Amino acid sequence: MSIDLIRNTGAIGIVKITDKSTNTVLRHVQNAIHFGNISWAISQALAGDALGHVTHMVFGSGGTSIDSSGNIAYRAPNTSTLQDPTAAPYQPTYWKQISAPQQIEVVPGTSNFSDLKTTVSLVFGEPTDQDTQDQAIATNDTYVFDEISLYTGAITAPPAAFDPNGRMLTHVIFHPVQKANNRELEIEYTIRVQMGP
Repeated sequence: MSIDLIRNTGAIGIVKITDKSTNTVLRHVQNAIHFGNISWAISQALAGDALGHVTHMVFGSGGTSIDSSGNIAYRAPNTSTLQDPTAAPYQPTYWKQISAPQQIEVVPGTSNFSDLKTTVSLVFGEPTDQDTQDQAIATNDTYVFDEISLYTGAITAPPAAFDPNGRMLTHVIFHPVQKANNRELEIEYTIRVQMGP
């Protein structure tokens, strides 16, 4: 007896970054899914293992580079179809722990899909050593973010140490956004999981 695996399955993601004070959408982009790791996490979660749960949103500043003429080059997202427990953002600089149900919820679809919606805010004084004002030339470019990922497992600092039993599930690269003390950001990170045709 043979088993025919369903091949029309997948996940897509959308990231929206909003300046909460002005309600201005700064970025609204599709993210890349680490299919090897997310398949592992879904299996772990279905088995009741906490390692399959999204625990952190990780911010980084290694997704782009700027040449002497001001041209921005974007790196490819760090994703794969193979499982990779070492996958991480290129230069993680800040992260927030996610708690349910305040910051993460399941939004059921009407058919064979459901959304996992994660919402995180970076308030005015967070991080504590950020620049006072957002400006063209940042004096502390640690918090000029150009990459975000969702992660399962623990993270300790300094420097960023990722749980070897956890996994990076998603990775998005985008035009840099500075987090400064005069700006409050809201990041809405949605993963849509669809099964079947």
